[in-house]
Amino acid sequence: MCVSKRLKSWFVEIVLTTSLCLVMATIGIVTSDRCMGAQAATLYSGLASSTLAADESPSDAQTTTESNIYAEPGSYATNSYYCAPSRWYVQADALFLSRDNKSGNQAVVVDDGDNALISTGDLNFNYDPGVRLTFGLHRGPCACCDAWEFTYLGVFESDASSQVTGTNNIHAAGDIGNNVNGLTLSELIRVDYSSELNSFEANCFKCWREYSLGCRTRRLDYLVGFRYLSLDEDFRIYGHNVGVADATYNIDTDNHLYGFQVGARLRTERPRWAWEVLGKAGVYGNDSSQSQTIVDEIPANPVTFRDSGAGGSTTAFVGELGITGIYPLNDVWGLRGGYTLMWIDGVALAPDQLDFSFPGPANANALNNDGSLFLHGFTLGVEANW
Repeated sequence: MCVSKRLKSWFVEIVLTTSLCLVMATIGIVTSDRCMGAQAATLYSGLASSTLAADESPSDAQTTTESNIYAEPGSYATNSYYCAPSRWYVQADALFLSRDNKSGNQAVVVDDGDNALISTGDLNFNYDPGVRLTFGLHRGPCACCDAWEFTYLGVFESDASSQVTGTNNIHAAGDIGNNVNGLTLSELIRVDYSSELNSFEANCFKCWREYSLGCRTRRLDYLVGFRYLSLDEDFRIYGHNVGVADATYNIDTDNHLYGFQVGARLRTERPRWAWEVLGKAGVYGNDSSQSQTIVDEIPANPVTFRDSGAGGSTTAFVGELGITGIYPLNDVWGLRGGYTLMWIDGVALAPDQLDFSFPGPANANALNNDGSLFLHGFTLGVEANW
């Protein structure tokens, strides 16, 4: 908790500092010579002076200048795209991500001696599929933003489950395990935990520095953008008591995060390959809620013991880091592969809402939105530039 608060405090300072740098870069104080390239700037100035001295019109001078700037392959001018025409790019990555289970560890299923048979910490996630789609427009350093980039990320139905069987000697934990027929003296109890993540973001990239060393080009951009992220989770306990009843305890949580983020991207390009590192983080407002039901499905007379929920808002944090290698197939297409990590803090996790009290919901009308999760895994995809 203390570490999380310190990180959020430090990050606010980073946001303010980087935002000031962006304003300076936008009006040309920071990036004028670094991203246009000192040689390109000098070349432009010298060519403009010489052409104007030869009684050429300003428009002719500009044409000659830009033509000469692009004439030297591998120079600062070539790689800086000084006032270059707009370029479009698309990236499509398949994700294979695993997430940890950072919910508070507590017993869910116990035996007659109250020994834990299943705890929330026993639910482990595998690598689950997802997708990341990016669409961008590079406008060059003459624009307010060198590039605009829009990204969607989705991780679909991360699942973890566990079950235990017995001979009328297993229960749900707490008072529920002594009062709900389907979760008392059961033959089977199954616990399922699922999670789905969706993210949309729009980012403005501004060049901080760009240079060439022989056939190698390196460029460092920083970004400021807006991001929306949703995290939806379901936690279900199902009990089967032969000849008596089935019962379910369901918990749903929804998190909606809105906020601004800052970050940086370093990209190095060579003739046969390229690589990039992208990091970004932001402080968000999280509008979260939870709802839960307990239903004893007695054949003749189903009984709903609980139908309650709660909502609230809190401050959240999202940080993301990825490294990607690119292999160009031709001037347009390239293959991509890498590794990505994401940390989300300040969210309502479904297992953290468990309340085993009976008959009334002592804590079921409350909301615990101080949870966190960590995702990591591999990426594989393609990109196109034109």
